[in-house]
Amino acid sequence: MANAKKLTNIIIKVLKNRGLSPTHAMISAKALINAELVGAHSHGLSRLKMYCDRIDKKVINPKPKIKIKKISQLTFKKPISEVAEEDINKTIENIRKRFSQLESKEGKSENNDVVKVNFEGFIDDEPFEGGKADEVTIEIGSNTMIPGFEEGLKNLSKGDKKDLNVAFPEDYHVDHLKGKPAVFKTEVQSYVFDKAVIACGAFSKKLTDNLGEKIPLDTERGYHVHFKNCDHLLSRPVIFSNRGFGITPMEQGLRVVGTVEFGGLDNPLSKSRVKNLINNAKYMLGDLPEHEDEWLGFRPTLPDFLPVMGPSKNYKNIYYCFGHHHLGWTLGPISGKIVSGMIANENTNLDLKPYSSLRFS
Repeated sequence: MANAKKLTNIIIKVLKNRGLSPTHAMISAKALINAELVGAHSHGLSRLKMYCDRIDKKVINPKPKIKIKKISQLTFKKPISEVAEEDINKTIENIRKRFSQLESKEGKSENNDVVKVNFEGFIDDEPFEGGKADEVTIEIGSNTMIPGFEEGLKNLSKGDKKDLNVAFPEDYHVDHLKGKPAVFKTEVQSYVFDKAVIACGAFSKKLTDNLGEKIPLDTERGYHVHFKNCDHLLSRPVIFSNRGFGITPMEQGLRVVGTVEFGGLDNPLSKSRVKNLINNAKYMLGDLPEHEDEWLGFRPTLPDFLPVMGPSKNYKNIYYCFGHHHLGWTLGPISGKIVSGMIANENTNLDLKPYSSLRFS
């Protein structure tokens, strides 16, 4: 406890040096120390550097100045918009595309068709990095690929194979490929859809890696323990903030949740974290029976704790919507609305640049 008090004072000093008031510095320091003491290390001292960095970069203002104007001094203007018939027709077309469903077709591919293709690129008969992909969806005529690629996919049927002789543009974004002639060996898989959204939570990284875009998506793994036939002990969900866990009564019993770690998709469950939840539950509710089940959930998280929303860097007909960490249920509906608006080319007054995958390029 003495070490905790000493560490608290050090944190208070660090935060005060960055402009926090003594009261706010003390509240923040105690929150970090309490998280460490109850085993919620991801919400403890590891966050101090992040807070300091954000203050230094002026992302967080430790002493914001808030001015409240008198409502009586405010004036408002009612906007009057004139909508042209062309705008109406464009909106109708966007809605039509947004809700349309593509069907598989027989025969040869043509302009505006969407095909699924396997391809591998070669320069001087040697494969090059990033030149291979499987089951990539391409809309012929969308100009999302390098010149000549989509044109070469015309007049093909499912199962057809074709070598495409193309050249990378002089202004291509990869320096060692600029202006280089290449041969892409292609095989048409099927006709599918014109645009797609990758919204697979923590599993999205496996798909974005296949698209040649390295997005640093990790998982915050939250733990759960289930006690059967104990729901009579509580009548409502309870959060024990001082110990960093919660208990929810359910028809099947009590569900105890808490603790979090960055652990990826493949690492085994941490028995020490499960034990911590069990001990906390017994501390609060007394003697409990042997727990029936234990598991963890994967929360998709990025280093800046912002989701990725918007088109892929490499394939403009592929859109991303993932990385909402703890707030997936909360942010899911509005994120879906935003991304569907992007796909339909709807205007928005939102600044969506902070959510683009390009921030990791």
